[in-house]
Amino acid sequence: MIEIVIDGTNFGGKTPLVERLLARLEADGWVTYTASPYRDIEVYDLWDQAPEEAARRIVARMEEHRSKARACEIMVWDRGWPTCFVSTKNTVARRLFLPLPKLTYLLLNTAEATAKKVRKYGLSPEVYPWMYGHKLRDAISYEELAKIFADNLRAFRPTLEDDRFDLDLVAAEILAEVNAEKA
Repeated sequence: MIEIVIDGTNFGGKTPLVERLLARLEADGWVTYTASPYRDIEVYDLWDQAPEEAARRIVARMEEHRSKARACEIMVWDRGWPTCFVSTKNTVARRLFLPLPKLTYLLLNTAEATAKKVRKYGLSPEVYPWMYGHKLRDAISYEELAKIFADNLRAFRPTLEDDRFDLDLVAAEILAEVNAEKA
């Protein structure tokens, strides 16, 4: 099974990209499965105190999804290993995600665009703590991740006005890489 990971900064359009990508893959005849392990279980509070436990929980959930997807040709993750790698520097926690999927894509929003969305939607620090303080700078962490793991992922940056991504274009580029992988 081919695994695709869509990850990146907050408000980059990850979930809408996954939806577009799935529609294109299915239209081309691929049998797909998608999962959002970080939405399935909440581990945010564990990253600082128990990063290995946080990673174990996410990886276990991912394995459950892989079992359900055995009959599929393509698994599309709505967030995956990069979320762990920007949440902790703990090497044991990070190692649980190895080997890294070959087809990993980051949507890299600017910190300013993320902060603008936080204000627009009135997201409070009590309900969305990861959107504030050091966690808001995940754009910087994802940028660093894109440099450190340049051979393991591909990063996209906004190409439309107002720091938006052309998600149809991004989906088409990913689809081309998937088809090349199949060949």
